[in-house]
Amino acid sequence: MRKLLKIVNKRIELLQNSKQSFKDIFQCIHYQEENTFCEYLNDYKIHKITYKEAKELSIQMGNYFSKHITLEKGSYVGLMMENRKEWIFSFWGLLMAGYKPVLFNVKLGPSLNKDVIELLKVKTIISDKDVNLVENVINIEKIHLESTNKSIDVFSWENEIALTSSATTLNVKVCIYKGQNIAQQILDTKGIIRKNKLIMTHYNGELKHLAFLPFYHVFGLIAMYFWFAFFSRTFVFLKDYSTDTILNTIKRHKVTHLFAVPLLWHGVNKEINKELEKRGEKTKKRFERAVSFSLFIQSIFPRFGIRLAKRMFKEIQAKLFGDSLTFLITGGSYISPEAIRIINAIGYPLFNGYGMSEIGITSVELRLRANKRIRASIGSPFESVSYKIEDKILFVKGTSLAYKTISKEGTKEITPSTWFNTKDISTKNKKHYFLLGREDDIVVSSNGEKNNPDMIEKALAFKSINRFSVIGIKENTTQYLALIVELDDNFHELMKSEVIAEIEKNLERLQQNKYYIEKVYITFDRIALPQAIKVSRTILKHSIEAGNVELITLHDFKTNDLTTEELNQLITTEIIEIIVEILNKDKKEIRLNSHLIFDLGASSLDYITLLMRLKIKYNVDFNLNEDGNLDTVRKLSNYILRNRKKG
Repeated sequence: MRKLLKIVNKRIELLQNSKQSFKDIFQCIHYQEENTFCEYLNDYKIHKITYKEAKELSIQMGNYFSKHITLEKGSYVGLMMENRKEWIFSFWGLLMAGYKPVLFNVKLGPSLNKDVIELLKVKTIISDKDVNLVENVINIEKIHLESTNKSIDVFSWENEIALTSSATTLNVKVCIYKGQNIAQQILDTKGIIRKNKLIMTHYNGELKHLAFLPFYHVFGLIAMYFWFAFFSRTFVFLKDYSTDTILNTIKRHKVTHLFAVPLLWHGVNKEINKELEKRGEKTKKRFERAVSFSLFIQSIFPRFGIRLAKRMFKEIQAKLFGDSLTFLITGGSYISPEAIRIINAIGYPLFNGYGMSEIGITSVELRLRANKRIRASIGSPFESVSYKIEDKILFVKGTSLAYKTISKEGTKEITPSTWFNTKDISTKNKKHYFLLGREDDIVVSSNGEKNNPDMIEKALAFKSINRFSVIGIKENTTQYLALIVELDDNFHELMKSEVIAEIEKNLERLQQNKYYIEKVYITFDRIALPQAIKVSRTILKHSIEAGNVELITLHDFKTNDLTTEELNQLITTEIIEIIVEILNKDKKEIRLNSHLIFDLGASSLDYITLLMRLKIKYNVDFNLNEDGNLDTVRKLSNYILRNRKKG
C-alpha cells in the first residue's frame, strides 16, 4: 500500500507540474512500462500486453493515421467500436496524429450518430467494422501497422476529444473536453484515495479492472480508464457480454474492480432472489438474518466486516463473481435500495457515484461504513468541482467540466465559473448529496398532482419482470401517470398469473406510499435497447406515439386468458415440437402416451436434455427422485401445468 501511495503521489506531482495536455497524460499513463496494461483470453489462454507494448502500438497507430488520414489537422475523426485494446491505441493514435477523436456511442444507432457527424462535420471514422456513415472508413482489422522508432515528441498532438451524450433525449449533444479538463478529473483521485483507501486494494498483488463500461461513455472513460490507467493498472477485456463470459472472466482473471450501471446489480439481486425462492422460506429467513448481521458488523468495523461477509456468503460469491472483487461503483441511473443493500451485505463493497457527459464524474459516496454505503448517496463533490442546490435542482461548476457543448441549438461555452444546470432533483444531508429524480421527467397527473417517476420506480420490486418504466401518457388532452411493463420474448401463458400478481402487489405497495398509478400497460415490444443503461422516458414516449411500442391494458391482459384445456393443449404441442427437435422424429410418430424411451427411442442423455429445455422454457424444476415416471408427453404436460399453478 505504501509503495502504491508513493507511485500515486509521484504521478500526480508529474501531472500537476505539466501543461496537463493529453500528451502529458499519455506520458504519465505509460510511466511504468513494465506493468501489465491488459489481459484477454485467446484460445483459452490468458494473454498480456505491457504498458511499454501499449505505448509502442499507440505510436504505430499514430504513425499510420498521420500517413493515411489526409484531413486538415485539428479535424474531428470518429472512433466507433466497442471496448477492445485497439480502441485505446486508436484513441491515442488520433491525438498524436493531430486529430480530435469523436467517441461515437455505438448503441445510438445510425440516425443519432448521423446527427453527430453533421454537427462536427466528421469525414473519417476509425472502426473495427465496415460502417457506411461516411465515405472514408479505416477498418483496423484490415490495416498493417509498421514498427517505428518515432518518439511521441515528433507528433503534432491535438488536445481535444468529443464525447457524445448518452441520448436519453432525442437531441444529441456533443461535449468537448480539453486535456486540462480530463487532467483535473484525474487529479481528483488524490482526494478519493485519501478518503477511501479500499479503492487501492489488490488481490494476490494485482489490481485488475474489468473493461466492462464502454470507453465512449463518460463513466467508462473517466472512472474506469483514466483513473486507473493513470497509475498503470491492468484492464481485463471481455470476449463478449454474455452473463457466463462476464462471470467466468472475473473469476479466471481474478478481477478486483468492477464499475457498472444498476442494470447489472439489479440482475445480480434478481438471481439471488430466484435462488432463495427455490430453497424455501426457512432459507430466506436465515439469509435475511445473515444480511442484517453482515451490514451491522460492516457498519462498525468496515474492513473486518467485508472480510467476514466474504466468508459468510462464500457459497453465493462462488456462484457469482468469486472472492477477488474488492471495490465496485454503480452509476448512470438510480439503483434500487434492495440491490445496493444485498450486494454490500454479501461482501462486495458497492459505492454509488454521479456524473454526466457534460460534467464528467463529479462525486462518489466514499464512506466505508455499510450503513452509509447502502443509503445510495452520491457523496460530496470532488475537489475540482462545487455543488449547489437551487429550487431543489443540482448545479455544478468547476475546472473538470467539458469546456463547451455542441448541439442543434448551437454551441455553448462552459467556463469554470459557469453553474451547469443538471436538471437533477436533489437534496443535501450535511456534506452528502442525494438524487431524487429528473426535473424534466416530472408527470402532472389527471388530478393535477406532480409525480416524480424516479421515486415511484424506486418503490417497485419485480422478480419476473426485467424492464419497466413510469411515465406520463396522454389520452386526448388528459395526462395520466402510467406504469409500462415489458415482458420478455420467451414469456409464456403459464407465467401470466405470476406477472399479474406481482403487478398488483406492487400497486398496493405504491398506494401505501401514497403513489397512485392511474394506468398500467403491458407490452411485448422493447421499451429500451437490451444494452441501454436505463429506460429513456423521452424516447419511450416517442416510440409509443410512433406506434413502435404497442400497449395492452392490464384489464385486457387479464381477460385474454386461455382456459385450462387450451393451455394444456398449447403446452402439449410445444413439448412435441421440442421432442421432434431432440430426437429428429416426425410429429406423426409422437402420441400423447408414447413412452419416451421404449416407444420413441430416447437415450438417458436425450431425456435429460428434454427436461433441461422444459425447465428453461417453463421455469419448472424437475426432481428425478421425486418426480419419476415423467415419461410421456401427457405426464410432462400435466406436471408442468400443475407445478406452474403452484408458483
